[in-house]
Order: sequence, then structure tokens, then C-alpha cells
Amino acid sequence: MLPLVLDLARLRLALIGEGDAVLRRLKLLDEAGARDLTVYSAQPSPVLEALAGARLVRRSPSDADLAPAQLVFIAGLAPDRRDDLAKTAQEAGKIVHAEDAKLVTDIHAPAVLRRGDLVIAVSTSGHAPGLAVELRNFLGRLIGSEWRARLEEISGLRRGWMKAGVAPDAITFAIAPTATIASIVGAFECIEPQVSNLFKRETLSGDFLQINRHLVLELKKLDLWNEGMRNRLKLSDGSIQNIVEIPEDIRAIYRTVWEIPMRSLIDMAADRGAFIDQSQSLNLFVQSPNIGKLSSMYMYAWKKGLKTTYYLRSRPATEIAKTTVPVSAMQSVACSLENPGSCDACQ
Repeated sequence: MLPLVLDLARLRLALIGEGDAVLRRLKLLDEAGARDLTVYSAQPSPVLEALAGARLVRRSPSDADLAPAQLVFIAGLAPDRRDDLAKTAQEAGKIVHAEDAKLVTDIHAPAVLRRGDLVIAVSTSGHAPGLAVELRNFLGRLIGSEWRARLEEISGLRRGWMKAGVAPDAITFAIAPTATIASIVGAFECIEPQVSNLFKRETLSGDFLQINRHLVLELKKLDLWNEGMRNRLKLSDGSIQNIVEIPEDIRAIYRTVWEIPMRSLIDMAADRGAFIDQSQSLNLFVQSPNIGKLSSMYMYAWKKGLKTTYYLRSRPATEIAKTTVPVSAMQSVACSLENPGSCDACQ
């Protein structure tokens, strides 16, 4: 078997049959874009009459009727009549689809899922049509109506690439980590949120203190960037969520990856995947991983259709002492129950 996609608008079709079966087949052909179609039914139902309109012929076809047809569909006829019609059409060089007649059919009509020009067909080669329908319905729950717009966007991109001279089947996109380059250009790595708004990067070239320059600009506008704010940022390991002087909308924008649900990163990766023809290196971050959290997270990623992830990152169980912070700043929170990590007595 070789699955093919036919443009029915370019073919002359004949549909022969009675009852609900021929009505279902007519609806399928209309959805597929059939234009040159004649329907033969000796006893059409009122619904079939309404749907077929001027295309309906109220009798069985003669050999002369079938002569112009290139593709013949037969549905809802008694087995003997069905097989005779199928053999006659085949002897005349026609391609025949006879419903529930595997021995006399040339092609099999699949269960079809349509999202605009995105067409997904499921066929069991006539062995279990009901199973094909169930699989089609399952795919329909996974592939929503938004794929119509996605296909149009991808198609537009592909036309642009071809116009620019890129081979249409070229593998052009993959997302990988860019840690070193990100440091050089003052950006964050790849597709990930910031791990911290303030941290030290250790490389072969030396150790470098890195700070979120965008956050600094925001704080300067609010006249909040000073020595005290820098020390508080160090004490909080680069997080600003507990610094109440910073407006709430600023704190929401500059959340670190530890303060963002991984479900959001996975959802964005799944949406992004439609436009990436290789794959993406998606790091996931869990502050205190355990088997329950990890199994739930990775199962969700699998259900969303991600092909790959990358590193699983967690935070160390212990913290490095902030020796560069003045003693006065440390003492101001030394005995605060809201900051037990800053108090030796609370360790």
C-alpha cells in the first residue's frame, strides 16, 4: 500500500449507492473538494436529494454513464450488485473504491482529520474502519484548530526561504545552549529565563560577576539602585521577590527560573516546536527534585509532544557564605525569622 493525497477537484467522479452509506461518502467527497461529481441512486432519501442537488441521477449508471469518470465510489449496495459494478468499472480502466469490499476495491478511503490544508489520514487498509475512526478522533484531541493558522504561517516562511534560495527540504533550525555567547552580548542563555539576577560565572578566562542590566536600568529609573539594594540582591541570591520596595509589576517581570512554573516553559517549548525542524535543548529547573515532581514534569512534557529536553538543573543543598556583603547588612537580618538562611543560629 502506498498512501497518496488526491486533489479531487481535478478528477471526474461517480458515486453510486443507497441509504446512509452513500450519504456519508458524499459528505466526505464534498469536504475533500470534489467538483465534477455525479451521484447515482435509484431510491435517494430526501437528505441525499437535498445534498446532491443537480448532481443526482435517480437510477443506476450505464456503461456509457461511467465512461467519463476517472474514479468510482460505491457504497450501500447489496454485495452482488456492488461487486458487478466494481468489476465493470475496473475493466473500463476506472479506479474503484467499494465500501466494505476489500477484494474488489483499488483504494481505501481513510478516516480524515482536517485542519485547513493540514490533512491527516488514518487507514487500516479496510481491516478495521472503526479503529481508524477512533485513532482519528484521538489525534483530533491532540491537534487542535490552531494548527490551521500554524500551517499558514509555516507555509509563508517556507515560501520566503525558497525565494531567498534556501532548499525547501533543508534542515534549518535547531535551538542549542549559548552560554558563552550570551555572556559576551549581555543576554540570557538560549530560550531560558534568567537563573538569577546576580551571579558569578567561572570560566577558564577568570571569574566574572554578572548582573541583569535591564533590572539595573529599571531600578535606576525608580531611584532604587544603591549600595544597600546591591547587598540585598546578593543576600537573596539574585532574587527580588522579597524586596517589597520594588513595585510588584517589576518583580513579576524579573522572576528567576526558580520562581516560574516549569509547566509554562514546557508549554512554550511545545508551541515553539512547530517551527523547529530539528529539536531544541530545553533545560528544566527543579529546586528540590524528587521522583514525584520529576515523573509528573516529564510526563507532561511527553504529553505536550516534546521530542527532547536537555539538562535537569537543581539548586545545591547548602549556600555559599556572602563574604562580600558588609557585616552591617548581614546583621540587619541576622535574627529575622523571615530570613532563617542568613542566621547561623537557624542553620
